[in-house]
Amino acid sequence: MKKFWLACTMVIAVGISGCVDSDKDLYQEAPGKETNLSDFSTKQVVQVEADYSNADSHVPFYIYDKNPVKPQETESNTITIDENIEPLDGAWTDEEGKYNGKMSLPAYVSEVYIVSTSPFATKPVIEGKVENGILKFSETDEQTRTRASEPQGKKNTQYNANRFTSLGWNNALGTFDAETGKIGYLYNGDLKLSKSEMKELKTTINSVLKNSTSFVCPQAYRTGADLYIEKDQTAVALTALSGWTCWNSSLGYYYYRADKVPTNLNDVTIYTIFPNTQTSWNNGYGVYSYPRGINEGESVQLKYFDKDYPKGTEYFPKGYKIGFVLATNAWNRYFSAFKFDFPYYACSTEGIGNVRTAMFKDSKGNIAITFEDYKDDQNFTDVLFALKANPKITNVPTVDPESNTTIKKTGVYSFEDYWPKAYDYDMNDVVVLYTYEKTFNITSVPLKSGRVIN
Repeated sequence: MKKFWLACTMVIAVGISGCVDSDKDLYQEAPGKETNLSDFSTKQVVQVEADYSNADSHVPFYIYDKNPVKPQETESNTITIDENIEPLDGAWTDEEGKYNGKMSLPAYVSEVYIVSTSPFATKPVIEGKVENGILKFSETDEQTRTRASEPQGKKNTQYNANRFTSLGWNNALGTFDAETGKIGYLYNGDLKLSKSEMKELKTTINSVLKNSTSFVCPQAYRTGADLYIEKDQTAVALTALSGWTCWNSSLGYYYYRADKVPTNLNDVTIYTIFPNTQTSWNNGYGVYSYPRGINEGESVQLKYFDKDYPKGTEYFPKGYKIGFVLATNAWNRYFSAFKFDFPYYACSTEGIGNVRTAMFKDSKGNIAITFEDYKDDQNFTDVLFALKANPKITNVPTVDPESNTTIKKTGVYSFEDYWPKAYDYDMNDVVVLYTYEKTFNITSVPLKSGRVIN
């Protein structure tokens, strides 16, 4: 018993001796070099060079440290962003689709994902890498295709020569190719948008769809109000812009007196504008077989028909309204992977169908009309076209293309002081919660930027 007590006393004494101050230098050798050469910087300044020149407009883009695109449960080209994944930074390109400037990214970042909400970007998601302080990427870069952005193949297409005919639309504007749907009545007059007008309207569309986390069209621009003809002798033409859909949908228009609103699509005559609105999935993918029905910039002039003008006139009388209808996946060569009741209509008139249109205009008065087809992704980018009228149509809201963009990022920084020399890896010497917020305009000039550390 006595021997055991003595053993315990010795252990305690040794433990205490390690904490007693001494004049003796505890280092057994001269101190070495600095333990950690890191400056503990949490950011890196990166030269970013972006090329979205195919879009030919100001394009918003956002940089992520992980892929924010949600996996698709079904095969679709629809892009859905995980709102729990926040962008690190973002900017707008110039009007040529180019960006060259410096950004402050987290120090840990090397491989990134770049996302653009522009419907004119041919690659919504681009993989990039920071190398030697430079992040350079382009829509022309070779990318690994994902199910979220890949068009479907021949196995998912069918051809039925009577499919479009079964809609019962009036083809009084002219003829078109039975295989592709390309029209023979293109318009090249003064109401066709010029290149500069298309740039401005595209930028306006991008400013409406600039939300980096949801790809959702704001409610303020969704409408069930058709275009009102205020003056006699009003000429109207449409110019195709783009579309984010793998379906070959059909676009038509109708008109009615403002004091006699139809209650059903059967109450109006629908005139074919584009039998096949496909602008994206051309035959350039080898085995993929989607026929392109229209090209960006192609135009059609609308006509007014009645007993006095059985062959139609390019002038609409005042007091009429013009509406639009999209028949989803209605062209003869159609996408067969999704099953739904045919035909499925989306239209612009409240009360007579599924209202799935957005309308707004730029500072020059040119109108953008965008459609959401059958799926509920709410981005209203499936079919986009411009409308120009003379005299101008005014019952459409104007968008300020200088609207600001704000991105917000939250996270945690943790530090270890003498790592790695001290063999201490718990990273708990300093732990801080931070919030980073940046607001910038369409010229990418930061209006507000900073971090709040808690």
